[in-house]
Order: sequence, then C-alpha cells, then structure tokens
Amino acid sequence: MRTIPAATPRTFARALSAALGCAVLLLPFATPLAAQQGDDAVRLAPGRVLTLVKGDRAAEVREPFRAIVVDDGRLFLTDTKKGDVLWFDENLVWKGSLAALHPARALGSPIRTVADSRGRIYVADSDNRRIHWFADDQFGGSWSGRGDDPGRFDSLDDIAVDADDMVWAADAGRGVVNVFTPDGLLERVVPGFAGVAFRKPALIAVDPAGGVYVYDADRKGVIAGDRHGAYRWTFDSVQLGGKKLVDLQVDPTGTLFLVLDDKSRVVVVSPSGAKRGELFGTSGQPARYERLTGLSISASRGAMTAVDQKDLLVQQIRAEWPDQEAFLEAAPRAFQSLAVDTIEAQVLAVAPADATGAEERWLARDAGGLVILDSTGERVGEVVLAELPRPLVTMGTADGFVLVGADRRMRVLSRDGAVVTSLPAATAGGELKRPEAMA
Repeated sequence: MRTIPAATPRTFARALSAALGCAVLLLPFATPLAAQQGDDAVRLAPGRVLTLVKGDRAAEVREPFRAIVVDDGRLFLTDTKKGDVLWFDENLVWKGSLAALHPARALGSPIRTVADSRGRIYVADSDNRRIHWFADDQFGGSWSGRGDDPGRFDSLDDIAVDADDMVWAADAGRGVVNVFTPDGLLERVVPGFAGVAFRKPALIAVDPAGGVYVYDADRKGVIAGDRHGAYRWTFDSVQLGGKKLVDLQVDPTGTLFLVLDDKSRVVVVSPSGAKRGELFGTSGQPARYERLTGLSISASRGAMTAVDQKDLLVQQIRAEWPDQEAFLEAAPRAFQSLAVDTIEAQVLAVAPADATGAEERWLARDAGGLVILDSTGERVGEVVLAELPRPLVTMGTADGFVLVGADRRMRVLSRDGAVVTSLPAATAGGELKRPEAMA
C-alpha cells in the first residue's frame, strides 16, 4: 500500500494501484485508466462530479447519504433528513423524487436505495421499518414494518439484492437478516452463517456469485458467507483498526470496498478476505473526500459512485469489469476453497504468483496458529515461533510475507512461512507505528 500525499489524477491512479494490487497506467485525465491484472483486467477512470445545493426546494438536498446508478443510467440519491430519494437522468439532470410518487408524499428516513435485474427500485425506510418499491416511475408498494412477527423489523439497517432478485434486509436490533421475494414475501430468516451467529448485522452486500457479506456492528468486523448459509471468513476489528464502517460494497469479482468512519478511508479486501490496500482522499478530487458516506457499484453501467456528505458532491468513477459469465464459471479459487468444510482459516495476506513460476501462497490463521496455504486451500507450511503474537499488520509480497505482531516486532517470512528476519518495529510515544518498509 502506498501513502497518497496529494489528490491529483496521478495520485488517484496510485491509490487505485494500491487498492487493486496491480499497476495502473496513467493516461490523460479524461481517458480510462487501465489496471492490468491478467484475466481480471479492470479499466477505471475519473468520471463526472454532481455538485449539490443545500436547501429545501425540490432539487436541493439537506443531508445526502448514498447514491446508486441503475441500468438505464439514472442516478438515485438518498437524503435521510429530507426523507426523499432524488432522481437524476444519465446526464445528471434532476428529474424528480421518489417521495413525490409515494401516496404519503414521504419516505420516512431512506438509508439505502437498490435496484434488481428487472429495473425495480427498492428503498429502505429506517424510521418506519418498511421497504418501498417503485417500477416504471410509479409507486409499487411496501412491506414489513415494526413488530415481533417473522419478517417484521426491530430495526431496518440495510438492504441488498442478489442475482435472483431476492431482497436481503439487515435487522441489527434482532440480530438477523430477513430474505424476501421481490414482492415482499418472507422467504427465510438468516441468524448467521454456519457456526457464526450475527449479533448486530448493520450493513449487507451480495455479489453475483452468491457471496454474502455482513458487517456486524457488535463484532466490529465483516463476516463472509454465501446465500446457502456456509461460512467463509471474517475480516475482524483488528484488521479494521477498531473503526466502524459507514458503508460496505462488493464488485462483480467479489472484491469488497469498506468505507470507514475515519477520514473517509476505504479499505479494499480481496475475495479471499485479505486486505489489498486502501483508498484515501481530499476534498473535491477523485481520490479524496471530506466525509464519504456512501459508495455504490454498478457493473452493468461501468460506474462506481461516491457521496461526499460534507462537500455536497457525488463523484462518478467509470469502471469496466471482466465478463461476468466467465467470472462465474471460474470463480476465484480463494473464495471457493474457504467454503470447504475441512478448512477453517482466516486469510491474512496473499503472496501473488509471479513470472518465475512461484505459485500463489496465503498466510492464514487457524485454530492452531499461523499456516501457509496454496491457492486451492491446501496447507503447505506453517509459521513456527517460540510465542505466537497477535498479528496487527500483515502484507503479502513477491518474496513472502511481512508480519507485525502485538509484541512490537516485524518479521519477514518466506513463501513457505520460514522466518527470514525479525526486527523491532518502529514505535512512537509507546504506540506501534506502521514500518516504512510496509508503506
């Protein structure tokens, strides 16, 4: 990961490089940035900025929160204080609001807007514990509400739509996720993934391959599983630095984007649960934001959309992902292998394959300690230490891994887990400081 000193098109490219773990070719600002990553090539470019105006008139905002771009190019912006979802066309021209289509002319407190494959728009109304839906520019209906019966909510904290157009709704108050058909019929209640119970599921995202990701506000970590209930891995509070999340999104490759409530940092996590890097930001520039409250991904439109609540702007980042059918046929090996019953390991870092023929290796933590896995999840080595420290910072390199433990020592490990070097980590005021070698 690289430290981003200033926000310019060049540093934006560097930030994307760090997040994707690959080189980003810097071209003129209006030209796509090519991120070469083998068959997973992704093309990214800074897009347009929608500058918002604060006020109470129809086209103005009070507290912009999150935004999405749907298949036909329209942008929907949730405003929690105004109780509305503003609607803009593909040219970012204001066209109206969803509250105006609702019989009550209000949407309570909308916290998330999502769309399904048929073009239906769903809005999560946290105040009324209801999910409203719209189609063909008309109000279609709503369901649930507060209550103790199955399918009703103690709290409605987030929603997501899967590849089958099922609506997943997080209820942190009751500690469950409710799954509904597109028409609002309760299909099932999910209390957790196999062996891991939810406590306060506050954010949820679902990828095209059926991976389900839940941010548990009580555990302060992200739990990954699938829509059949299998558990895969946890990205825990230590890896998040103890910070809470304000948003959670997943792209078509299963890569997670975690928006931290901490200087608008975005942590990027690989499909196997390893941290790839971070995106940072300053006001008004593509890579930096004053208060990032929402980040959404629309692969069909080739768009990532970020909302800066403080600076009242919506930034579009153009993106092109690999063919989704090919991706689903050859889903990430790391993602599949961790679902195998015999493997109960949390991946901490990935050492990539290289041109010399060295295969990909994972540094993982299981019940017995730190182990090395190959790309199929097979155990091929272990890290032998007199005392096993709690890992604070881990990083994969071409030569192996770097591990900084709670014992304030930095260890350089080979690809097979052997300790090559062990040095005291730099400290400042008695607190552990990230070694410059890892920046």
